[in-house]
Amino acid sequence: MGAKLSLLAQTSPSIGIFSYIDILDEVHYISQLNSSKFLKTCKAIDPNGEIVIKVFLKPNEEFELSSVISQIEKEQLLLSQLPSVLNYSKIINSNRAIYLIRQHLKGNLYDRLSSRPYLHPIELKFITFQLLQSIQEIHNLGMAHGDLKTENILINSWNWIVLTDFASLIKPVYLPEDNPSEFSFYFDTAKRRSCYVAPERFNSKLHDKNTATDGSQFKVTQEMDIFSAGCCIAELFLEGVPLFNLSQLFKYKNNEFEVKQYLMENLAGFGNKTDENTHESVNASTISNEDIKLLCYLIMDMIDIDPTKRLSCRDLLNKYRGTFFPESYYIFTYDYFKTLTVLSTNIPRNGE
Repeated sequence: MGAKLSLLAQTSPSIGIFSYIDILDEVHYISQLNSSKFLKTCKAIDPNGEIVIKVFLKPNEEFELSSVISQIEKEQLLLSQLPSVLNYSKIINSNRAIYLIRQHLKGNLYDRLSSRPYLHPIELKFITFQLLQSIQEIHNLGMAHGDLKTENILINSWNWIVLTDFASLIKPVYLPEDNPSEFSFYFDTAKRRSCYVAPERFNSKLHDKNTATDGSQFKVTQEMDIFSAGCCIAELFLEGVPLFNLSQLFKYKNNEFEVKQYLMENLAGFGNKTDENTHESVNASTISNEDIKLLCYLIMDMIDIDPTKRLSCRDLLNKYRGTFFPESYYIFTYDYFKTLTVLSTNIPRNGE
């Protein structure tokens, strides 16, 4: 399904996105959020507040994707029970386009990493803990995210994260090894050149099979999600610097890039951020040598080239309990924040 939808996206017309949004009832276009050729993303407003709309432009009016929409709706229903997920709340299928609509949240993790006040190690640990818990809950439902990256991890003012923009059904599982433009088209929409895609997804043979059929026999695996999450965690503690770009990922896949050594060397300078103008330290918080070692082990347990050697989120949470992750996260902190989130989303609006 993802293969069919993705291939046809390359032939979609290029027209001002606002002309597609203005035809929706009670929806008013505000601004475009990206310049992706695949899914056009914009911010709009409806009677309930600000929303994000992802638009797939149909190549012609006769084109139909009812099976894909049905699968996305089933996924949406299952994920709606998780407080750490912000999935699509409405799907509209018109003769011109398909609209995937969700609530708009202002901040994502990528932007937060470069915003003051900078996050302290204990906050980064808790975000890491939440990420593993969230992915575990998704995997427990038999699902995968498919496009984990720091832009798709939203964060609120009290550092609670939610995962959004699931892509396992709408983006291809496998990519060609000899055509980086396909990677850029689907997964580098922000043009940052960072790569969170698991190395086994670059497989030209399976990509050709994928495109020759409807792609339904291929699915994003949980191990692929684990790899992407490991890249996100590394970026957290590397202060916004991505672990891999595309060429580095290929080097890693070919055993030409010593990631563990790279992590140890670069994490040693954590917290030594200086102001570009005054050259004074702006973050005195550092991470201990013991935590650096544990963090490296944690990341390497997630990004092993061999997918079968990557630990599940449950195993990671058990392995690093009481060492990298404080015991308080397990017995109080996470459940407390989760309760606050559930309560805040159930507050009636306008006195209802």
